[in-house]
Amino acid sequence: MTIKNILSNVCFVGTVVLAVLSSCAGDDAMGEGYLSNRDMLSNPTTLEMAGNVTETTFELKANGKWEASDLPNWLTLDPSSGIGSATIKVKTTGENPSSADSREATFIIKSDNKENKITFTQKASPFAMEVSIGDETGTLSFTKDDEGVKRIFTVTSNCNWQLDNDAATYNKWFDVSPTSGGIGSTTVTVTNKMKNDTEIPNNVDLVVSPDQTVPNAKAQTVHVEQKGIETSFALNTDKMTVTPVGGTSVFRIEDRQDNSTWEARIYTDIAGWITMTKDGVTGEAIEGRGQAEIQVTCTPTNQQGRREARIVVTKKYDSTFEKTMTVEQSGANSPEISASNIIITPHKHGATVAFMPVSELPVSDCHIKYYKRTDGESTAKTLACTTSGDGYYTVEITDLLSMTDYMVCFSAKNNVGTTTTSYQMFTTTGGVPGEDDTPIPGLSNKRK
Repeated sequence: MTIKNILSNVCFVGTVVLAVLSSCAGDDAMGEGYLSNRDMLSNPTTLEMAGNVTETTFELKANGKWEASDLPNWLTLDPSSGIGSATIKVKTTGENPSSADSREATFIIKSDNKENKITFTQKASPFAMEVSIGDETGTLSFTKDDEGVKRIFTVTSNCNWQLDNDAATYNKWFDVSPTSGGIGSTTVTVTNKMKNDTEIPNNVDLVVSPDQTVPNAKAQTVHVEQKGIETSFALNTDKMTVTPVGGTSVFRIEDRQDNSTWEARIYTDIAGWITMTKDGVTGEAIEGRGQAEIQVTCTPTNQQGRREARIVVTKKYDSTFEKTMTVEQSGANSPEISASNIIITPHKHGATVAFMPVSELPVSDCHIKYYKRTDGESTAKTLACTTSGDGYYTVEITDLLSMTDYMVCFSAKNNVGTTTTSYQMFTTTGGVPGEDDTPIPGLSNKRK
């Protein structure tokens, strides 16, 4: 072999060795975190989102082909496979149906030579529960004849629930099934078991109570009712008129079937002037059943204007059925004392005075005041009068001076007020001892 051939072979071997060494050095430089420079795959190991959120993203880094696998049926990736790096959308089929528990899945991202696991968690959703009834009134209603009839309501919830009622509160007249449920929609059937032959309706509130370990969980109520027999009544009058003096009048509750349970109640802006009495019980509210006679008692008025009250009679088990009677009492004035109803009969050393106050109300505190005209009103004296039985109130004034001028006024009171006349003058008589006294000219000396 020539020296030229030997040198050529040595150079070739050296070149191969250098190439191999260079390749190994490259693999060592990419060895931290990746299998090789030719197979890079990088992604987060955990993902998490709120229970009422349905979409999130993460970044995937790769320099080759990759594919996702082991996904649950409620979770999707977009894209779920590809070549090279990508932004991956993570979507759930909806909010977490549970408000009590998180849901979790572990899926795989795999390349030719590498496999990474990602754990995805969707937290529990905020509490949500809806109780729906067909008529949207919140009431399951049965008629009095609905024996064997079924009604339903639906509970849609993201947690477990149960009826809190003790079955003893309702099982005499209806059954409920089921009495508990879980996540999702549950149809609850209420079956009425009997007719209601009474006036009293059946009523129960079914309390749908969620799992109390769930934050902010709130119970909801379904009202179940069965109506009773229809009853009716009327009042014999819708208006009662009362004089200022007051007194007692009667109205009647008329009930042909004699089976209505009712309550009568007085409504008025002025307390204390009107009451009702039935069977010896007196008050502003009384109860009864069937036909009845009720006494209405009013006190004498104490005002000039009329006063008014309403008596409302309501069916005890159906407040929408009511009958109303208005009670009106006329107003009154303070007593009237006219000049024609005043009699002054002077004597030598005194006078007999009488007056008749006219009033729709009883009068009281009837009196006079008198004084000697020259002494002035500040010296006036007061004398109480007594009734003579014919409407007049009288009194004898004594110890007067003869042939002297005196002033007198008259006063009477009732519930509304007091009336006092202006002062009038009279003159005592005089003359020969034993001479008959005579009335003052111009003043009446006869009682009307």
